[in-house]
Amino acid sequence: MRNHIDKKCKKFPRNKPEALQKLLQAKSERDVLVAWRFDQMKCRKGLAKMVIAHEYPFNCVNHYFFRDFLNELQPAFKIPSRTTLRADCMKIYEEEQVNLYEMFGNLSCRFSFTSDLWTNKGRDRGFMAITCHYIDEGWILRKRILTFVPLPSPHTGRHIASAIYDKLCLWNLDKRVFSLVLDNASSNDACISELLYSTTIKDDLPVEGKIFHQRCGCHILNLIVQDGLNTLHKEIDCIRETMKWIKHSQGRIEKFKLACSQMNIPYKKPQWDVPTRWNSTYLMLELALELKPAIVRNKSDVGASSMASDRNAGLKDYLKGRKGTTGTKTELEEYLSSDRDDANLDDDFDILSWWKMKAPRFPVLAQLTRDILAVPISTVASESAFSTSGRVLSQVRSSLSDESIEALLCAQDWLRVSIAETGKLIPAPLWTIEEEDINEEGQ
Repeated sequence: MRNHIDKKCKKFPRNKPEALQKLLQAKSERDVLVAWRFDQMKCRKGLAKMVIAHEYPFNCVNHYFFRDFLNELQPAFKIPSRTTLRADCMKIYEEEQVNLYEMFGNLSCRFSFTSDLWTNKGRDRGFMAITCHYIDEGWILRKRILTFVPLPSPHTGRHIASAIYDKLCLWNLDKRVFSLVLDNASSNDACISELLYSTTIKDDLPVEGKIFHQRCGCHILNLIVQDGLNTLHKEIDCIRETMKWIKHSQGRIEKFKLACSQMNIPYKKPQWDVPTRWNSTYLMLELALELKPAIVRNKSDVGASSMASDRNAGLKDYLKGRKGTTGTKTELEEYLSSDRDDANLDDDFDILSWWKMKAPRFPVLAQLTRDILAVPISTVASESAFSTSGRVLSQVRSSLSDESIEALLCAQDWLRVSIAETGKLIPAPLWTIEEEDINEEGQ
């Protein structure tokens, strides 16, 4: 009888809790016992969030030891299929999208945007990312990836403008635009012209769109640096070809490792620069200096913008355009004549915190400041989405639909930001360049 009850009874299993039966669970550091009930749907939602945030494949639920782990952890949990898991991820994306849409509607500020294009090598097709930047009611600078969608050829200015305008209308942000930051490609100049003269965006832009188009500061800096490096192009080309020559042969790599050992230099993988990454040349030269003795030892083996518009004038026009508001002129005069010695301009000075404190005194100027300070200096925020997309759309996941790609990438961004805002997770930097990334680009 005992053997039957303990091991064989299917009608009344002894070791399986009832579905509605609550269990006692230790909670918090004080080990307070609280009632807890297993919830299948909450567990499925948690699993879907894990897959989105950590970029796991949908078929992870078919992995033997993952299923074994879940069974040991909670036998009552019914592991969903790959198709069900995808549906759960899409549901989370839709829920987060609605929450973000409602949050945008409750904000009183304007929004600035960045956009860029990326071509996936596996699919030989282009994708467009649009990122939204704003300062919330707590005077904290925020950014969200709004969309990541395929953009079929041709990538003309009219085509890009149409895609951007459609997405802004979808999010109901077309009448709340402050600026759009793009790189210096000629197609982007045509895109701006299309947005200003072929859509209704211009009707709601400050000062008739004079400060609408902002060029990417990093791209301008890259052009300046590349122009300066042209004076040393022979030396840089020689170092670049040397790095490539060593890297492209396993035998040369072994000889180079031996040379490093003989010269008592730590071996580092040869790498070369990428023109689109403006500091990669510096990293290549820095590495070349470290490895110089070993390179010299083996040298016998080596064979081989202008910003047209006046931004200051545009900002002045913007301020003049808002002077019609009651009290703005008096408020501006009061601000210019006020004592601002409390603004300690040291390394720890936070201009957003300062304006948050002064907002009750200068409400209109504070609103203008929120719009201006939210303008990003570069398109880095949109380009950072491509690092994630490269992992999401890897070779083993190249069969993902366009809908799934956008859902996974956008939902990951929204989930990470929401967790970071609670203080439970420190957000990663917006953009970092790692040696492995540069090596992959250089190969």
